[in-house]
Amino acid sequence: SGVANLDGTIISGSMRRREGDDVSARRWFREGLRKPNVGSVNSGTSPTPETRGENQAVLNLSTPIRGGPAGEVTGMLVYSLRMGWVQSFLEEARDLLDVGVVVQSREGITLVDTRAVAHPLPEAAVTQASLGRAAPGSFQMLDQAEGLYAFSPNFVNDNLPDFGWQVFAVLDRGSVIDVLPGLLRSAVIAVAIA
Repeated sequence: SGVANLDGTIISGSMRRREGDDVSARRWFREGLRKPNVGSVNSGTSPTPETRGENQAVLNLSTPIRGGPAGEVTGMLVYSLRMGWVQSFLEEARDLLDVGVVVQSREGITLVDTRAVAHPLPEAAVTQASLGRAAPGSFQMLDQAEGLYAFSPNFVNDNLPDFGWQVFAVLDRGSVIDVLPGLLRSAVIAVAIA
């Protein structure tokens, strides 16, 4: 994370990283001065001590800093999120829930794929999802011949700026079928107790 002044110079950074750098030409800086902004995924150098200097994909989140009695913009706060961290977080979720996750940008570029074997999503599922892109709420089921898919047009909740990412949950039909009897049994027991 870091703070830039109105000229686009980083005046404070985590681990004193990038202090003094001029970021005035970066889109995330210009947009972040106006309103909360989510940039595009791009390569950057890693901020962690173990991987310092390595190029990694990062996502820059920026927002204006307001101060003074009139609440005028006095600077900009930026947070760089490593996509490797997003991938590892979703892989842990996959292991716990037995559900593969594919995250795509609004351009259809795959940003994260936690499946054991990465391959393109079925065209029919992508097309059906794009038709329901504006639909509010959580996941919608997309039952395709190639498997069970669930789609959500919102990768994050409504409190953050729109990432423009869509997320697909890839469900194993066998796992879903194996889970259903247990869920039904639990539901029957709960009703009986009630």
